[in-house]
Amino acid sequence: TGTTAPVAASLSLLVSSPQMNSDGKTDVTFTILAKDSGNAGVSSQPVAITASSGLVTLDAARTDATGKVTGTLSTLGDPSNRLISLTATSGSAVATNTVNVNGTTLQVSGSNSLVFGNSTELQISVKDS
Repeated sequence: TGTTAPVAASLSLLVSSPQMNSDGKTDVTFTILAKDSGNAGVSSQPVAITASSGLVTLDAARTDATGKVTGTLSTLGDPSNRLISLTATSGSAVATNTVNVNGTTLQVSGSNSLVFGNSTELQISVKDS
């Protein structure tokens, strides 16, 4: 009889930073760890990852000899402030994490007082991080 190949009992999804700037200049790297029931790394496990926005890329489709695979998350040119939810899966094992995209600001300047019924000029600027 043959032996059964190990299967990931759980996953961990680790991010290099819980936040990224909205300017899109710096990506966040992530690591997916596939573990057996004794928390040992499991090699050759197929993994997938999804994101609620932005762009995710995996460096490999399966875990390496230590049970890990890495990848990157970018804003994909979307400068809006938001929370990106990441979900990694391998078989029935699932792990989640989030990355907060921030830095886009709206600034309004002008007179700080105004007589009712009068108008004033305002300067409005939007800036990415």
